[in-house]
Amino acid sequence: MTEYVQPAEAQRALDEIRSRQRQVVAATPIPAWFWAATAGLMVTFTAGIESRRPALIAIVVPVFAIGLAATVLGVVLKSRAQVRGYYLGRPGALAIAGFVLVAVIVGLGTGFGLALAGFDWPATAGNAATGLVLIVGGPLLMRRLRRIMAERAARSPQGPR
Repeated sequence: MTEYVQPAEAQRALDEIRSRQRQVVAATPIPAWFWAATAGLMVTFTAGIESRRPALIAIVVPVFAIGLAATVLGVVLKSRAQVRGYYLGRPGALAIAGFVLVAVIVGLGTGFGLALAGFDWPATAGNAATGLVLIVGGPLLMRRLRRIMAERAARSPQGPR
């Protein structure tokens, strides 16, 4: 096609692209309540398992499964914008990987340390420590990812490739 596009029409199209990019960047992919809900479910599940009481285990397992499914579905279904991988890029992937690594190290370090000290509920304590990392760090991670996406989207009208 060799159709001539008027400058004003091209500018409107670019403005629309930039507007949609801002919507994607401004939308929080994972809301703050998700981190607290996930942390609470993890601790409840682990405490039920470590109780070694069959009746309690029979309760916490479906509560965890249904609760986690509802939490994830709540985030997915309420999401207004889908984040594209090129908006995150390597810096976003490294931020996510670093966050996961910190959460795992804190949880395992706490759990194994308390197990060595003879604590009766080390996995629950380890998951509680991991839950605190999620509750505090999750929103910080989302802020960092929004900043990364905004920087990458600003580089090009169509977004980085």
